[in-house]
Amino acid sequence: MATRAAMPSHYEIALWWLENQDRDARPFVLDLGEPACFACRWYPDGCEASDTVTLKASWALRAKLERAHLKPHSLGGTNDPSNIVLLCRVCHLDAPDWEDAAEMLGWVRRRRHWSDLAADKLRAAWNETRPGVPIPNVDEEAVRSLIREQAGVHFGVRMKASTFAVAIARAAGI
Repeated sequence: MATRAAMPSHYEIALWWLENQDRDARPFVLDLGEPACFACRWYPDGCEASDTVTLKASWALRAKLERAHLKPHSLGGTNDPSNIVLLCRVCHLDAPDWEDAAEMLGWVRRRRHWSDLAADKLRAAWNETRPGVPIPNVDEEAVRSLIREQAGVHFGVRMKASTFAVAIARAAGI
């Protein structure tokens, strides 16, 4: 049985894509000093490199990005940086698992910005949990702020639609 090569570090993956990204397509790495999801561009506050945080640490520890294979290992994909992209948890869960790496690569390139996805999620969550009730006009940042401050998640589970709906109602004062 062949041994599986070790996974490259987050920084090694980011560096590989910075140096090898297609100049005609949307770049995955905009700035090596500012880690962000390759797909939706989600950028967690406070993860940039600083005087006390190295570039390597900013990509791995503080950004909380997940290594995602373009061609899944279970379908013969390798642990080479050219077969791995860095995604936020939501994008990693939504990403396709397909034998042809080009499918995943295309999906990453087409993924909408996280703020657009968040707005869609808020509307869908409201409609799922309160069918037929018009969604109130709320400031989406107020909803996200309430979620950051007061909501929780179960380990390994996405934020539930009902949690989003509660945040919308609270932001609307209902």
